[in-house]
Amino acid sequence: MKIDEKEVVDLYQVILDESNKKEEVFTEDVKPRKVQFFLILLLIIIAIAFGSFKLYSIIVKNYENKKIENIDEDKPKIVLNKDGVYVETADLKLITIIASGKAWITIKDEKNRDNDYRGYIYPEQKIIIKTKNKLIIESDNGYNIKINIDGNEFVRLSENQGEYIRKEF
Repeated sequence: MKIDEKEVVDLYQVILDESNKKEEVFTEDVKPRKVQFFLILLLIIIAIAFGSFKLYSIIVKNYENKKIENIDEDKPKIVLNKDGVYVETADLKLITIIASGKAWITIKDEKNRDNDYRGYIYPEQKIIIKTKNKLIIESDNGYNIKINIDGNEFVRLSENQGEYIRKEF
């Protein structure tokens, strides 16, 4: 069998032409594929960001609802208010603390130390506590602090100004 050179050259030219066409087709497809890839990647990033934000807002809303709905009677809850600090739990003792002057005060709950209060109490500020737990109240100036237990008369923590005081209720 004899192969003619012209046939070999023609065959080689056909193969070369086909390979050039494939390269051209390949180079034309690369750009749209890159653009599609980056668009899909951008959409995925946006979807993840939006989903994360939605998930975060759902978690925050659930947490706020649970804070309002789940008031456990055994654990006091301290809420800072413009009038002072309110500790609310079961209705066994009602203690109202009023300051006639500035004084440092520490309120410790016997059973739940997470709800302790430590800070200054200022004139005309009230702290109202409803609890069934034993409370320890300490102050560096009990003379400036008056206490009312279960609606009785207000009584000063201390008779002497500047005296450190520690009382249990």
